[in-house]
Amino acid sequence: MEIVSIAAIVAGPVFAVEAQRILDKRRVREERKLALFRTLMASRVARAADPRHTEALNLIGIEFYKEGAVVAVWRDYITHMSSGPTTDAWALKWTDLFVDLLFEMAQSLGFKSFDKTQIRQAYAPILYKTLEDENAEIRKGLLGVLRGKVSIPIHVGSQPVAKPEAPPAPDIPSPPMSTALPPYLKQPSPGEKL
Repeated sequence: MEIVSIAAIVAGPVFAVEAQRILDKRRVREERKLALFRTLMASRVARAADPRHTEALNLIGIEFYKEGAVVAVWRDYITHMSSGPTTDAWALKWTDLFVDLLFEMAQSLGFKSFDKTQIRQAYAPILYKTLEDENAEIRKGLLGVLRGKVSIPIHVGSQPVAKPEAPPAPDIPSPPMSTALPPYLKQPSPGEKL
């Protein structure tokens, strides 16, 4: 009986530490899955334009490898994104597959009341779309200039017209000046009468 008690005293803490280690590992794994889900939810409007979105998509196969339903939808989504022309029908299917992926991820993470309608609802300011479109247009134009396919138009607008200056006066020679003073300005010399 003493051996069992000693074994229990020694093994108890070892089992407790091992159990804690297993629980910590599981918690960290779930946190990584949740971080991926949160990133995809946060970037679901921008999707391909957001590098975090692409990074999160590429990690699903690693983090959800034991979740068969998630991995199956993820493969369909990746295959579709790599497939083809971006027509309206292609874009609709792209969105549907993405919503399916987020839905399966939500289910596997325990968000049982989370539905596809909630996933489709997202806030996207018009300014973001405007800025994205303008940036794309600027990049496209700049690449055209750098590749020599587009020139930069230069317009010379109306310049203020300078008022014409008066023509210079013709050179007319001046009459020679005399140094003699007129008589009315002369000072009488001493002894001189006026």
